[in-house]
Amino acid sequence: MRKIGAFLSFVFVFAMILFATSCSGKKDFKIMFTDYDGTVLYTEQVNKGDMPSYPLAEPTRKADEDYTYTFSEWWPTIEKATEDKIYQAYYKKTLKQEYTITFKNYDGKVLETQTVKEGNIPTYQGTTPEKPHDEYNRYLFNDWNPSITKVTGNATYTATYTSCALDKYLVTFAYEDNTLIKAYQVASGDMAYYDGDEPTMENSDESKYKFIGWNPKLSVVTEDVIYTAQFMAEPLDYTVIINTDGGERLSGDMVNTFKTDKLEANQFYYDIVKDNYKFAGWAYGDIMLFDENGNTLVDLDEIEFKSNISITAKYKEEAYIDITYVAYNGVNNQILDYYKTLPSKYGSGDTSSFHKWNSIAYIDSYIRTDYSSYCRFDGWYEDGVLISENQRLDYYLFEEDVQLECRFTVKAYSLEVKSNNNESGEIMVKNHSDWCDSYEDTYYYGEKIIVVAKTLSSRKFLGWYDAWGTNVSEDEYLVVEVGKSYKLTAKWDYFEIKYQCAPGTENENNPTYYTSSTPNIILAEPTRYPFGLSFVKWVDNYYHEITEIDTSKLENLTIGAIFEKDPDFNFDLTQPNKVVDAIIPSKGITEIDANAFSDCLNLKSVLIPSSINIVGKNAFLGCSQLAKVYYDGTIEDWLNISFGNEYSNPMYYATEFYLLDANGTVTYNNKKYSLLNAITITNTKSVGNYQFVGFNGLTSITLDKNIQSFGKGVFIDSSISSLYYNGTLEDWCGITFESLTSNPMIVSNNIYFLDEDGTVTHDENKYSVIETLTLPENLVTVNAYAFAGCKSIKTLILNENLKTISDSAFYSCTSLEKVTFNVRLSKIGKEAFAECSSLTVLDHSKHVKSLWQWMSLGEDWNRNVPATKIIFSDGSISLV
Repeated sequence: MRKIGAFLSFVFVFAMILFATSCSGKKDFKIMFTDYDGTVLYTEQVNKGDMPSYPLAEPTRKADEDYTYTFSEWWPTIEKATEDKIYQAYYKKTLKQEYTITFKNYDGKVLETQTVKEGNIPTYQGTTPEKPHDEYNRYLFNDWNPSITKVTGNATYTATYTSCALDKYLVTFAYEDNTLIKAYQVASGDMAYYDGDEPTMENSDESKYKFIGWNPKLSVVTEDVIYTAQFMAEPLDYTVIINTDGGERLSGDMVNTFKTDKLEANQFYYDIVKDNYKFAGWAYGDIMLFDENGNTLVDLDEIEFKSNISITAKYKEEAYIDITYVAYNGVNNQILDYYKTLPSKYGSGDTSSFHKWNSIAYIDSYIRTDYSSYCRFDGWYEDGVLISENQRLDYYLFEEDVQLECRFTVKAYSLEVKSNNNESGEIMVKNHSDWCDSYEDTYYYGEKIIVVAKTLSSRKFLGWYDAWGTNVSEDEYLVVEVGKSYKLTAKWDYFEIKYQCAPGTENENNPTYYTSSTPNIILAEPTRYPFGLSFVKWVDNYYHEITEIDTSKLENLTIGAIFEKDPDFNFDLTQPNKVVDAIIPSKGITEIDANAFSDCLNLKSVLIPSSINIVGKNAFLGCSQLAKVYYDGTIEDWLNISFGNEYSNPMYYATEFYLLDANGTVTYNNKKYSLLNAITITNTKSVGNYQFVGFNGLTSITLDKNIQSFGKGVFIDSSISSLYYNGTLEDWCGITFESLTSNPMIVSNNIYFLDEDGTVTHDENKYSVIETLTLPENLVTVNAYAFAGCKSIKTLILNENLKTISDSAFYSCTSLEKVTFNVRLSKIGKEAFAECSSLTVLDHSKHVKSLWQWMSLGEDWNRNVPATKIIFSDGSISLV
């Protein structure tokens, strides 16, 4: 029995009323074909006993974010007409296509490849691309070509660079005999570098040589320079004595001893023969080092070898038979399990063992063969090939290990037992469960299972009922002999009614339980209607209208509410594909329900009245064609709206936002509007969640100093050309941000602070951009995300009272080059300086290294930061 889904999945039933009025009366029954969302595809009148048919093209369903859909079947199965009936289209879903996104360097070298789902925006995760200096220029990474956009197919992005002039000197690396190793042209002022293989020097008879560095030490390049490789002599580590343990080499002379500093497989030979034995490899004491093919079996660096070591050849004269028992389900022929030892309920069998080469191994497994009992023997298999149908296997064993499968089939059936109401009674499957509400398991053919019902209250036990509602026993004890699958329900005289409709629309006057003595129930309408809809009727599991519940049927019921378009609305949410322009009336409407416009794939514009103060989750999810939003209020009114998530805000998809304006140049619904291209927020202390999601192309946003907090995801998928703040740096440091996308800096180029000596003029005020950021003296904590995304900061000086830098406080400050630390700082939060791709200097030089051991460092606090050390007065600490 199929259950009724979420309320919008069945709202189409109201269309039956419209078709009923047009019936000619010449045919007996009305047949309707509907799509998955209730859209009526085709109707016809059919004579009793005739077979309905769907003459149109096979239905289709548009893909969503994750899946594509292919028509599967009509439900229920089409049959001869005996009553009015509705057939609904069902679809098979397939995961949506994913595409390969490639990031390449200027020379075509692949830097990174990603698999990205269609419609998502790829993000480069690798290190910042680099281009080597040439004879006259140095190159700095600029951007990707083409610009990164949402994925519609396989795509390649190539790194682009800006250039600046430089001088170069020749840096040469060589051995002491002046043999050239490598040479580079390095820009004046750059650090000399060597990126080749580590230089080596051949061992002598008594010594090995270790590379210890360059002479002179690498330094900043100011002229042509030669660096010479330096080595230190060390004695060879091992004298290796080879013991073949009676074996002989087939080809060549045997080496009995040699010296080495590192033991390797290729120092030994593997064509060793010994009568009646098979060579198995080389061992050091009890430790096997190499197998017969020269494969290394252990981590040699973890073994402590002595100065003189003996390596001995190992042999074997026995082979191993590995037996696996494989049980199949006799109902659907699926593998139930693999066993190393055969469970006693299936029989008994040999386990794996050693046997002599070139001999017969006798294997005898007793598998139950009574076809009316548990299982049957299917045969012995090797590498998936049947080798014997006899339970006793005489296997001739050659000089190698063998894996055998003993296969058998088990007849298994399912048993499902449940209570119709757990407040009235419980059930138990004896010897298999405790008292419970429901139980499900698989049993083997012929088992006898006892199911028991226990009454918990003053209810009357009515008996056991099968899947078709037939009473099979009135006894609380029932014996089931498993020969088929069972679904049994223990019923007490207490039945539940579940109402499926929009949350909050139920009517408390409608009962949720009844008994066989309860008079028939007349259903009352819901007390509240979903957004944009009005109530039509109640329907049962088969979409038949139900106004009265027949309590003599003794069954739990699920009842759904059917709604239709409210006449006060100009759009019909029961047919989401037909909604193009939605004008929400202001009369009495204060809330847009969750999912209200979800999957309105053709919605292009929406008008929202200023009376709206709540927009539920996913209200506009999937409205990918939405382009324009008209709002009958001010920005201050907009800030008072509570959005459930990013998909609640229609600007997630739309590109243009229009505010009501008597002097506006755009007319819509007989009112004047102006396109919003700049935002000024005053007299507001808090900006709520997701308030400016998707606001792209804004020339500016101006914030009053009174603002104290930003909610979650305020600026997801937004872009702002300039951000102006009418407060001080100290004021800004007092603002709290809920997430990375709460801070407008993350989507703007820069932040401009109010400054009467500033060089930038906006709204008759002067502003300055901060390049050197000195934190206020009284600041103890830099709040999470406080300066995330700020592109202007080049130098950061921490004040002497600062103790904590919170999570992501300076995330992706891509121009930041230097940070000067203080003595009181004790905590740096998660990703505090992550993605600061220009940060090369971490200066703690006024203090000693021991301060750093007490520092609490959050995960990835310096991810993708090029600085590899932090400088102290008594040296430096490596961060790599």
